[in-house]
Amino acid sequence: MKDERTEKLINELKDSSNVYSYIGKYNGDFPNLTFTDFINLALDKKRLKKSHVVKNTGLHRTYAYQIMSGKKKPSRDKALTIAFGLELTLEETQKLLNIAEFNPLYPKNKRDSIIIFALCNSYSLDKTNRLLYDNNEEPIS
Repeated sequence: MKDERTEKLINELKDSSNVYSYIGKYNGDFPNLTFTDFINLALDKKRLKKSHVVKNTGLHRTYAYQIMSGKKKPSRDKALTIAFGLELTLEETQKLLNIAEFNPLYPKNKRDSIIIFALCNSYSLDKTNRLLYDNNEEPIS
């Protein structure tokens, strides 16, 4: 279970004589990609053009390019719009949110659970926003 592993890691960190031994042991677990690096890898992997992603996000063209190039730091919702634009899976979206230093989607949160469902079923951003609206939740903006 994830919570037990996290608790174990916290205890191990507390018991460490120095932070360097802990970091050395788990260095591969820390995200070392930037938000922009992750986007570029996803573009290559999925063979998508930035223009296609920007169109799918519904964001203003200039703003979307600024986010994707790292010139602007996105909000959590803007990161989610990029995830939908990139047609990411749930796992890829969680990684993107982690790299952007946002909380992952949480299945016990109604809005997040709807987004999780949409990602798992390859919904577009528009279809996801309609589903959110139908369930009295804020759309991804």
